[in-house]
Amino acid sequence: SKVTFGSMVLGALSTTVDRRNFTVGFNQKVFPWPASVASSDHCTAAASCIGQQTYYSPLNICEDPDCSSFFFMALDHKTRTCVWSLEVQALLVGTI
Repeated sequence: SKVTFGSMVLGALSTTVDRRNFTVGFNQKVFPWPASVASSDHCTAAASCIGQQTYYSPLNICEDPDCSSFFFMALDHKTRTCVWSLEVQALLVGTI
């Protein structure tokens, strides 16, 4: 016999997706949520990005820019921005 999940069944379940392990889980919903669970007080504060970093909310991390995709650019680890590589800077100073 075949089991088909319809909207009534799925409406009674909460869905959890684990993107890292490529799994999906279902759990019975519990109502009402206690105030302590419904609030965001227990959540980790969002990461604070600097320079050209971008915020990736699913993992709560700041990602560095991909400076290697540009010619003669490198990541400045202190400011987290793309800057001219040291070789190019030396070449420019040498030609002046």
